[in-house]
Amino acid sequence: MHLDLMDNMLSGAIPSSLGKLSSLSWLSLAYNSLSGEIPASIWNISSLWGIYIQWNNLTGIIPENAFSKLANFRSLTMDNNRFHGPLPASLGNASQLQMLQLGPNSFSGVVPPQIGRLANIKWLLLSSTLLGAEGPGDWAFMTALANCSQLLDLDLSAGKFAGFLPRSLSNLSISLQTLNLPDNAISGTLPQEIGNLAGLESLLVDSNSLTGSLPSSLGRLRNLHVLSASDNNFTGSIPLSIGNLTELSTSNIKANAFSGIIPSSLGNLTKLYELRLGRNYFTGQVPGGLFNIRTLSIALDLSHNNLEGPIPEEIGNLINLIELHAESNNFSGQIPKRLGECQLLQILYLQNNDLSGTIPSLLAEHKGLQYLDLSSNNLSGQIPGFFGNFSMLYYLNLPFNSFIGEVPIFGAFANASAFSIRGNGKLCGGIPDLHLPRCSFHFPKRKQKHLVIPLVLSIIATLVVLAFLFKLCLGHKTRKTKGSYGVLVLETVTGKRPTDNTLRQGLSLREYIDLALQNRVMDAVDTRLSLDLENELHAKGDSSYKAKIDCIVSLLELGMSCTQELPSSRMPTGGIIKELLAIKDSLIGEHRT
Repeated sequence: MHLDLMDNMLSGAIPSSLGKLSSLSWLSLAYNSLSGEIPASIWNISSLWGIYIQWNNLTGIIPENAFSKLANFRSLTMDNNRFHGPLPASLGNASQLQMLQLGPNSFSGVVPPQIGRLANIKWLLLSSTLLGAEGPGDWAFMTALANCSQLLDLDLSAGKFAGFLPRSLSNLSISLQTLNLPDNAISGTLPQEIGNLAGLESLLVDSNSLTGSLPSSLGRLRNLHVLSASDNNFTGSIPLSIGNLTELSTSNIKANAFSGIIPSSLGNLTKLYELRLGRNYFTGQVPGGLFNIRTLSIALDLSHNNLEGPIPEEIGNLINLIELHAESNNFSGQIPKRLGECQLLQILYLQNNDLSGTIPSLLAEHKGLQYLDLSSNNLSGQIPGFFGNFSMLYYLNLPFNSFIGEVPIFGAFANASAFSIRGNGKLCGGIPDLHLPRCSFHFPKRKQKHLVIPLVLSIIATLVVLAFLFKLCLGHKTRKTKGSYGVLVLETVTGKRPTDNTLRQGLSLREYIDLALQNRVMDAVDTRLSLDLENELHAKGDSSYKAKIDCIVSLLELGMSCTQELPSSRMPTGGIIKELLAIKDSLIGEHRT
């Protein structure tokens, strides 16, 4: 007989009368608000093979003789209650038990070695309790578990286990898939014999006090999917044999004292989703093979080491990467342009390095970026306006670089508390809260190749031709259709459409451009054009920068004139053509001086 009252909002005590159900085989009272103790009569139902009472407010202890009559018992889940006291030795009588899940609760004391008589146990889940071990005798249960040949999952996490791991750990079932030992006080080394657990798929030993090197025998665990050993005191280098773990999807060894170079054999781990090597003492350059692991998506953490050299352009291969932590190293050179190919990035931390050059324009593709920190490098050039288009950007940190020029005012730059630019001595403009000086367009003259002029001239030529077409083909309708021509002018210069969702705060295209003309015109210009202008200015000192901006302003003002609400207020087509030719002549004249 089955009694299933799971998830029924029940409260109060479990009635002792349930003990009269002599044929009861399966009792589920889970996910309710029951309180009090388990009636002693329940433990006397010899036909019981399953009790499920997790997620209640039950208290009390498990009686010493609780399992004396439960010869057919197979499953007991008591987690997320308030039970306490020791585990009774009679637990060993439940020889058919397959599932035992006891935590979180406040059970205490040692795990009785009689647990080794549970020959059919598969899932032994004792996490988040006060059960523990101190001396070697307290670990006797681990030796006894060698008799449990069907054990698949052993979870002792978040307990009171201390002292050295016994070598008898290696005698656990070769079918063992999960060994969870994190959040304890286990010390000493990880036994070399752990490599005997050939069926292991998940090994977690985080947040202990383990020392010594990672045993090279880990390389024999060919089925391992998860290796997590963070927040310990491991030393030495990563064993080359780790490269044999070709099924590994997660490797986390951050916050230890590992040293030496990162072995190139890690490049063999072609199924990795997450690799965390941060907060160690690794040196040298990052092996290029890491950037060929195209499955890396959750995170690549290289932070807080002594790594050096450039960040390879091959970083662009990691097109699914969400988090990149490379902060607090000695990386040098420029930010790789191909980083822009990692379009799913949400977190990019490159602070506290020796990076130089300008911010690459391809970073404009990172529309989902939420946290960006480039502080304390030697970056130069202008702060790109495209950061203002990142609607998800919560944290932008750019202090202590060599940025110059105007600070944008849109998006994240509209809120002084959302970004930091201190320690850059040659910035100007920005919102008033920044208290920066007004910008001037006086730059030292220097002969150079003009890259922007051909682009602007081609835009003007196209607009002139279109204006002629409007005049010739539309005839008397020209005055009514100059509005669409004006929209075309604005779209061409800004790269935006009236329906573009990148327009801020519900502004129309005209309102957006009008605001830009009053404050920072380059924020409204197509990213490709503005970046070409900025690159010429800061890389080559373009003395005609202001003339080019004046040309762009004239084009925008022309577009605004042609999109006036009243058709009668719009510039005649002949005037449009005349204005375009004047802008062209002005730009060519500047080019020749």
